[in-house]
Amino acid sequence: MADTPKKRFDYIIVGAGAAGCVLANRLSADPQRSVLLLEAGALSNHWRLRMPMAAMDRLSQSDKFCWKNWTEPEVQLDGRRIYVPSGRVIGGSSSINGMVHIRGNPAEFDRWAEQGCDGWSYQDVLPYFRKSETYHGPPSSLRGIDGPLSVFKTTPVNPLDVAFIDSGVEAGFGLSEDFNGASQEGFGSYDHSIDGGQRVSAATAYLYPAQGRSNLTVISNARAEKLRIESGRAVAVAYQQNSESHWAFAEAEVIVCAGAIWTPHLLQRSGIGHADRLREAGVESTHHLPAVGHGLQNHIDVVLQYACKEPVSILNMTKPWSQIAQGLR
Repeated sequence: MADTPKKRFDYIIVGAGAAGCVLANRLSADPQRSVLLLEAGALSNHWRLRMPMAAMDRLSQSDKFCWKNWTEPEVQLDGRRIYVPSGRVIGGSSSINGMVHIRGNPAEFDRWAEQGCDGWSYQDVLPYFRKSETYHGPPSSLRGIDGPLSVFKTTPVNPLDVAFIDSGVEAGFGLSEDFNGASQEGFGSYDHSIDGGQRVSAATAYLYPAQGRSNLTVISNARAEKLRIESGRAVAVAYQQNSESHWAFAEAEVIVCAGAIWTPHLLQRSGIGHADRLREAGVESTHHLPAVGHGLQNHIDVVLQYACKEPVSILNMTKPWSQIAQGLR
């Protein structure tokens, strides 16, 4: 198995998604530290990744930019399998999603702190949320003004959007002027990470501005295969690129941020997980950690479809000719 041309780095980051791009930027800001960022997908600036309307062209179904994951048959869902896509491109899912910019619920962060996660209460993480964004909306002590992520408040203009929000208010629910503000409960419109008519992703906001740094190495189309564990610490990463296997070694840390599915997958392949399950799969256990690969939850998603009596739906905007027109605007 070959090594990378420069095989030793201070930090190795596995996964160039939302977390990996931020880490690569922040860690490489110290010119004395060398950083390697590994990404299984492409280093792509394809027009479909830049144009907001392309998100409606089912980027999450793309063989080129997406891991097309499926669950096992779900007993509670009458045996159906659920599609769980994730980004396989620089920027990860932030490069293919709907660009909705919304923070987690403050109560969830506070619950983490109550359960022993020091430094993770909402008041602890709020400064970092503010630091990350430039909010183009009404001034608020809860919003940032000079961060790398450009965030715009969307004004509903489609008659269906307006009718939906109005109906919620008329039914007695609250109106939320800012889902990232003081209250997330109610009807309203989302913020979006868009700037100058183009998508803002973790790649465009954090990684691309740092790519000129000589101490940052980005290797795309490089799928991490295994971690080398010595004395209870990850010290190296085996990865495959162009059908060739390589090793890269970390002097300080290996940071695994390959997403909710591929992070536990890599850990289990490296012998970190439930020892009995690993042995059943023919993997030697290096660290018995039963929680790895268990307990994955995702937010509920309910899709309602209706026949529209008036020609006001956004269906035509998903057509290729319309996307081109929107991109030229």
